[in-house]
Amino acid sequence: MTDDVLTYIDQLKHPHWDKRQEAAEALAEYEDPRAVQSLMEALTDENAWVRATAATALGNISDKTATLSILPLLQEKEWFVRHKAAEALENLGDQRAATALAAVLADESALVAETAARALGRIGGEEAFQALVGALKSDDWRVREQAAWHIGAVAGERAVPVLAEVLRRERVKHIRRKAAESLATIDADSAREALRQALQDKDWGVRMAAEEALQKK
Repeated sequence: MTDDVLTYIDQLKHPHWDKRQEAAEALAEYEDPRAVQSLMEALTDENAWVRATAATALGNISDKTATLSILPLLQEKEWFVRHKAAEALENLGDQRAATALAAVLADESALVAETAARALGRIGGEEAFQALVGALKSDDWRVREQAAWHIGAVAGERAVPVLAEVLRRERVKHIRRKAAESLATIDADSAREALRQALQDKDWGVRMAAEEALQKK
């Protein structure tokens, strides 16, 4: 461990919050796994900015030991803490975070919900798939967009009928484009058929996405 890292670990206990946040920011850059324990302790700091920055640092270090300690931050009052926690969990990609992230898809902050959808896309698994199916019904288009983009990678051919439904019924054209791009990642006859149907879409961008996807298959 470098002397600088040791110094910043000690600084996490500084009496002034801005110095503690500065230390967490520095440790996020160093990405030294031996700072994990001190950063996990900083997740309960009295200052929200310190907690958020500690979560970011832990996500950068990518040590899944921190997953369960980060989860409570998804319930914080401050939206930016929830957002940084979701980002960190996306980086960690730990299956144990799936349930908590699924709940955050209904967060009042669109940015938090969007990040949670992206995180679930990386985590994968049955719970992530079901959560993303539900997210396609979100009132927020950004959440639906992330769900459409990631569900193909999570579920493969099983996602085809879900994405085909998005292509048929979704009003927002760029979400339909994301659905077509997601289908492009699935090597299945059913995916190709859904893309052929998308060639009739009223939006040229969707048609182009479908055509490009079919050319790759």
